[in-house]
Amino acid sequence: MNEIENVKTNELEQKIEKLVKKERKTYKKREPKKKMSPKNETKKKKLRIVDTLPDRQPVPTEQPSERLNEMVIDVLTRLSNLMSKKGDYIRSRAYTKALDTVLSITTNITSIDDLKISLILVLLLSKN
Repeated sequence: MNEIENVKTNELEQKIEKLVKKERKTYKKREPKKKMSPKNETKKKKLRIVDTLPDRQPVPTEQPSERLNEMVIDVLTRLSNLMSKKGDYIRSRAYTKALDTVLSITTNITSIDDLKISLILVLLLSKN
């Protein structure tokens, strides 16, 4: 019986090997890449040493625009009300605190940079 089983297993192994060999794909060998022709090569730029720098034109300064204090106050008020209606009381309180801080600024806010500077100053002064 062992001999019959051995013969059967050998036959099965041979069949499996044949199937595996048939199913393996054969790939064509790739041709080596061609070297780039001189036309396709990238040109290296040479550094140029300059004795003097070109004259720079002054950057035009922006004229102060209209006062943005009221607009910022209105936006913060709306956000605070919206968050409290939504049920997010922590954010509502944060917007209310920001609103109080903006209300305490006495200077005109003409840009977002002015607002940032003013808020930083208010926060620094309130910690002392």
